[in-house]
Amino acid sequence: MRPCFNETTAMKHGDLRSDIENCAKFGFDLMEIREDKLLAFLRRNRLEDVKELLEANRIQPVCFNAVHEISFRDKEGWLQTKELCEFLFYCGREIGCHNLEVVPSADISGRSYDEISQGTAEALCLLSDIARDYDVRCAFEFIGFPNFSVNTFKQSLEIINMVGRDNVGILLDTFHFYGMGSDPEGILMAKGEQIFDVHIGDCPKRAPGTAKRAERCWPGTGDVPLLRILQNLKSIGYDWAVSVEMFDPKLWELPVEESFRIGLESTSAVLTAAGVLS
Repeated sequence: MRPCFNETTAMKHGDLRSDIENCAKFGFDLMEIREDKLLAFLRRNRLEDVKELLEANRIQPVCFNAVHEISFRDKEGWLQTKELCEFLFYCGREIGCHNLEVVPSADISGRSYDEISQGTAEALCLLSDIARDYDVRCAFEFIGFPNFSVNTFKQSLEIINMVGRDNVGILLDTFHFYGMGSDPEGILMAKGEQIFDVHIGDCPKRAPGTAKRAERCWPGTGDVPLLRILQNLKSIGYDWAVSVEMFDPKLWELPVEESFRIGLESTSAVLTAAGVLS
């Protein structure tokens, strides 16, 4: 597995150009691109400029982050989601970024587990049809907070199996995996090709359903069973990007150089300890 930099980690101080250049400077060769930073760059630049920047710095884009609230939208909301996804699918084809992170809706009240699974699968099938025309995949990220409609690895895998398409898979975030108490052994029920991307973040010891986003900390500094998660991913055949992603506002205040340096060092150290660094 290889360390990857998620632009969220440099949320406050970086833009798309500087993030690409700093990835190269500090030793990353894989990068996840935030949708808002891409759009900000494109206000004054061309999509071709993004591709040229990536190629000049030898950075491979792994995934766009992210389109939220993809399920249980009204007609107007679905059209907005569809248009944004199609634009990002197009961008992905043009610059060689073959995954788009999509996120389930929050605060879905009065719906059963089965209704949530079925409705989410239907939304993913609709996006899958569009994505296929652009040779881009939908990386579905379950969110480990109680108010999100899909918040465990188990349900996420059930939905992916229900969809049954090779361009729809799971984005496994270790913080969200821990957040609602997903079992690392449950990873062994998946196939390697069903995991499209991995985000890595740690967290202090917390009971399921109580972790806060701002408690997310550097890999190896908390209590998330990162080694077991990574080793089980490796055992099913996942051997790709592991993207460091921080949401602590205090960490966003760090000098941008520190974000890249610590991000690479901490991620590489955990991958090495797990015996999965490639």
